[in-house]
Amino acid sequence: MSDFEGEERTLPFTEHNQGENVTVLLIHGAFSNDEEWNMVTPHLTNYHLLIPDLPGHGKASAIRPFSKHLAAKLIANTITQHAKDGKAHIIGLSLGAYIAIDLAVRYPAVVRDMFISGIKVLPILHGPLVPYLIEADTVHMRDIARTLNPETTAVVNLQIRHPWNRQKPELFAEAAKAWFEGREIPDDFRPL
Repeated sequence: MSDFEGEERTLPFTEHNQGENVTVLLIHGAFSNDEEWNMVTPHLTNYHLLIPDLPGHGKASAIRPFSKHLAAKLIANTITQHAKDGKAHIIGLSLGAYIAIDLAVRYPAVVRDMFISGIKVLPILHGPLVPYLIEADTVHMRDIARTLNPETTAVVNLQIRHPWNRQKPELFAEAAKAWFEGREIPDDFRPL
């Protein structure tokens, strides 16, 4: 058990747009920190942003040992103590997406909704069938998630790669905003 697990401790975080009324919390991937989002944040100016460093990463490197459960607890504490109305929209990429799911399962009261990307269920494969297998796996995950939340959706864009928040930050932000605001996802994406 970590020294942080039983307390109301929070993670170190960067904050933007404090005057906005709705909070978005962005969760970075493995071996990264809050700076992973520095190309996306200029496109999310209508939201109060909280961008924590995960345990064992960046300014939270002394918080160990890392676990998804500890990260989710500390993020929940961060949202409760610093988000507007104690709730946040969640953006998670890669490892951050897995933590976002754990957060939503364990602490649903702090999660407005989630925009997650970069979850891998299949082992790393090589060959011409890989794109089709990955798409089929994503559709299967979407269908499972829909049993818990009928609003779950999945889309694909074959022009982007795993770190698309760095590759196309404006598109990343626009897709997240569209999801949070109940608008159509940008035309760059195809529903699965």
